[in-house]
Amino acid sequence: MVKPKEIRPGFKTSIDASYTVDEIKSIFDQYKLKNCNVTKNFMGIEITGEK
Repeated sequence: MVKPKEIRPGFKTSIDASYTVDEIKSIFDQYKLKNCNVTKNFMGIEITGEK
């Protein structure tokens, strides 16, 4: 839960405006990253990988 409650609408809008998992995977396919993983979680999208 995001506190204070006044920032919740803006926070949610910001999360919804971010890239989708498929868009991020497409972008990272262009780079030489090892073990790249993109997953959606309750906060948005989590990206992990190695150079």
